[in-house]
Amino acid sequence: MSINTVYVLPGPDRTWHVRRGGGTRSFLRFTLMEEAISYAKELSTNLNGNLILTDHPSSSSASLS
Repeated sequence: MSINTVYVLPGPDRTWHVRRGGGTRSFLRFTLMEEAISYAKELSTNLNGNLILTDHPSSSSASLS
C-alpha cells in the first residue's frame, strides 16, 4: 500500500471514509459518496498518487485515477 494512494471506503455508520495508503485510520468522513470521491480525487492529484474506491484497502478494488 503506497502512502500516495488514497482510498474511499464505506463506513459502518453509512458514511464514506477517506484514508491514505499505509494508514490505519480514516482522516475524513463524508455523508455522500460523491463528496468523498471529489475530495479524494483532489488529494490524490496533490500527492501525485492513485485513487481507489473499495470496500477494504486490502481487497480487490477499482482505481479511479
